[in-house]
Amino acid sequence: MTELLGVPKVGKSTFELALIRAALDGGTFLGEVALKTPVVLLTEERDTTLCQALGRAGVRHPDLHVLTRDRAGDVA
Repeated sequence: MTELLGVPKVGKSTFELALIRAALDGGTFLGEVALKTPVVLLTEERDTTLCQALGRAGVRHPDLHVLTRDRAGDVA
């Protein structure tokens, strides 16, 4: 589990999506080969913002499981 913190507009989402893509595909991240694994993403992003970011990063994968903050309250 990882929490990524930082001031706005410094590249957190870009960094995070590159890591997620590498984990889902078993690709390279920061010069290292990532272990291919499913990913659970808990995010505070709105659905539309997240979908746009995922599309720009080319992240579409059946092993990506997203839980937004709005929906997390429904999980018991």
